[in-house]
Amino acid sequence: MALVSLAWHRQGGIERCVWAEAEALAGAGVEVHVFAGNVEEAGASPLPGVFLHRVPLPAHPWIARLFFFALRAPAAVAAHGPFDLVHAHTVYLGRADLATAHSVHRRAVAMDPPAPGWRRCSAWLKGLPPLSVALSDRTYRQARVRVAISRSIAKELKECYPREAEPTEILYYGVDHSMFKPLAPAARLRLRKSLGLDQGPWSLFCGWNWRRKGLDLLLDAMRELPQARLLVLGEDVLEGGHFRALARDRGLGERVRFAGRQADVAPWFQACELFVFPTRYEPFGMVISEAMACGLPVLVPEAAGASEIIRSRRKEQVLADGAAATDWGRAWGALLASAPLRRSLGRVNLAAARGLDWAGHGRGLMALYASLDGGRA
Repeated sequence: MALVSLAWHRQGGIERCVWAEAEALAGAGVEVHVFAGNVEEAGASPLPGVFLHRVPLPAHPWIARLFFFALRAPAAVAAHGPFDLVHAHTVYLGRADLATAHSVHRRAVAMDPPAPGWRRCSAWLKGLPPLSVALSDRTYRQARVRVAISRSIAKELKECYPREAEPTEILYYGVDHSMFKPLAPAARLRLRKSLGLDQGPWSLFCGWNWRRKGLDLLLDAMRELPQARLLVLGEDVLEGGHFRALARDRGLGERVRFAGRQADVAPWFQACELFVFPTRYEPFGMVISEAMACGLPVLVPEAAGASEIIRSRRKEQVLADGAAATDWGRAWGALLASAPLRRSLGRVNLAAARGLDWAGHGRGLMALYASLDGGRA
């Protein structure tokens, strides 16, 4: 097997998915070769049974790295092959047997709200949408099978590539339940104190690209929710300063805590009371399922792919796409006002999240490989 990914580490959703797939395949006796451009030191040593091949890339900018990876990865795969199957998790100008759609870039670009002023130009140049969309289009159109990480992404594939979108298989992300799990009350209290979250309740927001993820909606809603405290995990390299200034200008003070990037986010999830994530575009949202696995109630829009696994108590946790800050404030305030409601929703979410794990994801992937002509998995 050849797995093709722009990065090889465990710091993002796509990267954790590729790592988990490689681990599951190698554990099943498959010889796995990973082709990646960005290999951080933490991920430099591959898993047992996994062979890592670094694709040389320029240091910057990001769009150049993406283009050269799409161009050079097929040559690297050919040089170390032949392989029974090639599975692309990023742009790839060769012929892939499978391409996992972690997003439909054509739709993501259209849905991204524009940043103001110079940030708009900077964001456009960094991503160079015409080129990145063209590379993504080529990858999905050439793959024999497209793998969607949610039903919403499967629908987008069909809409954007009507001739090439079949066959499409849906395979949800898993959850690492050894990391993301509820804590006993006493352990949770100790953790909250150690993280400086002893005064609560605290709501959690986690992600990058804060404008797309809707952090502005939460800051607007907080002006009418004096009891709300928000912990922001992650960083927005382009607009982080803008959002911090926005929180200060609105007088939110210590009620908003920007904790930045964290190597281990699980303790922060376990220490908070609920998860709020008014994202405007989200193919899945692994942070949602991980919050659920920690026994947290969540507030998410229908646009988030992970909202599909919330089958019970949806009305209390899933808002319509395009909901205004006042709508988010109303739903958020209802959860903040009732600890019994939060506990009840948390139990429902925990049960739902337990239906997702990486072992099951790996079995689904193996079954998909075996169904393809020439697959020996």
